[in-house]
Amino acid sequence: MALASCSPVLQPLVQERGLTCVGYRGAPAELPAISIDLRGDIEAHVFDGATPTLSQLPLNTWAGSASDHRLEYRAWRTTGRDGIFNVHLEVQVTGYANVFVNFGAQSDRGNGDPGLSRVDNGLAVGSGSNPYPSRRTFRMALGTIHRNINYKLVGNWRL
Repeated sequence: MALASCSPVLQPLVQERGLTCVGYRGAPAELPAISIDLRGDIEAHVFDGATPTLSQLPLNTWAGSASDHRLEYRAWRTTGRDGIFNVHLEVQVTGYANVFVNFGAQSDRGNGDPGLSRVDNGLAVGSGSNPYPSRRTFRMALGTIHRNINYKLVGNWRL
């Protein structure tokens, strides 16, 4: 489905009756929700400080990607200091649709862990007609007291 916006103009252009129209593409039909377990990625990729280069930590492509919509991501953590460490999620979206991202971290109480439930969320904007993806990074600061943390990317495609 597409959305068109038409408005009157003083001089007729190509359209009859002096209307000019601008079209907007809708989201690709029936795109499935995104749900990716990031625990393995974050535990396997620990860096000290700076954001890793793409050669140090390449992007993963979401299995539901296609020619009209593509989601790539990478996740890592930084070493802890003063009882705090940071976890990062970089999302790159190619296509007309955007992705509303929920980047979550959760742990259960026990063994000295008071329990954790944290979410960073926002819109990862698609690249539109540009073939190069747009990028959005999400970050959470977590206490080193937490153990056995589950990390997840959950998202929905939007206009």
